[in-house]
Amino acid sequence: MEMTSPIDDKALIQMLDTKLVNFSDIEDVTGFALLICQAASYGGLFLDDRNKPLLTRVRKAAKDWVHAIRQRIDNISVADALTIINIFDPVHRIAYGTPADSAFINRYTLAAFDAYIRPNKPAAAPVTQPAPKPAIATQTLFEDKPAAATKQPAAAYTKPVDVYTLLWQIKLGLNRKDRAYFFRPLQWYTTSLDRWYNDFSTPSTPPSLTPYDTIQRVSILLQTDLRPYKLPNQDAFKQRLFNTHRHLLDNPSTYDLPTLKALYNLLTSSQSYFSEDDFDDYLCTLLGTIIIHPDVNRFYSVANSLSFFSYFF
Repeated sequence: MEMTSPIDDKALIQMLDTKLVNFSDIEDVTGFALLICQAASYGGLFLDDRNKPLLTRVRKAAKDWVHAIRQRIDNISVADALTIINIFDPVHRIAYGTPADSAFINRYTLAAFDAYIRPNKPAAAPVTQPAPKPAIATQTLFEDKPAAATKQPAAAYTKPVDVYTLLWQIKLGLNRKDRAYFFRPLQWYTTSLDRWYNDFSTPSTPPSLTPYDTIQRVSILLQTDLRPYKLPNQDAFKQRLFNTHRHLLDNPSTYDLPTLKALYNLLTSSQSYFSEDDFDDYLCTLLGTIIIHPDVNRFYSVANSLSFFSYFF
């Protein structure tokens, strides 16, 4: 099947300009970062057959974005900083061919962690290393909070931290055996997983959860090695988990944009449970829904169009 690209190279190169980005708008900032990543893939960054003019522009846009973020990140909420940090490393790799500095990543990840678990504490400078003998966390400190329910009074903490972005960033830190995440972040990470595993250990979904929280938690459990729970059959547990929640993928047009983004993670983490044709159908429908969603900005829309084109054509 032949299909014309959703955007010609000249228009895409013109769009890859940080002068077009409103850096006070987190959706603009992260949408542009996603566009950089998708344009890099679309231009053949990881292939032998490369579109050199496009990739030259992609790398410049990535460098300009990284520079702009470094200049501005200390003046935004810890929640928005965490959202940016979640995509900072891949953009940095495209720009410079190297991972982002872990100390930079840790600074804003741990500031968001502190804001999430201690919402009433006044804003303070982020700390990159834990105390050598941390206090034992109380149950209150690690209680479960829906993503939109955190109340944070200080100016730098006024926007809620997304618990799932936070958990993912801490998981990445633990995967690279970064000691900054060993004590309290590790304890919070394992406590959260324990709670979510227990919540979904029965065939029914906890009734108090929103679709967003359900989708995020199911995605995380599907992507997590559950062997520490000594399941007789981890694969069977995950198959049941998928079967119970597959219906969440059926009507993407009913969701808001943040839930659609979470749904994309659920779909990709569930790929092994689909036939190839069924997965393609779900992906086509989901990407199409995101591309035309009334709340999606121009960068997200084009980035998802490139993803659609790259996957299907």
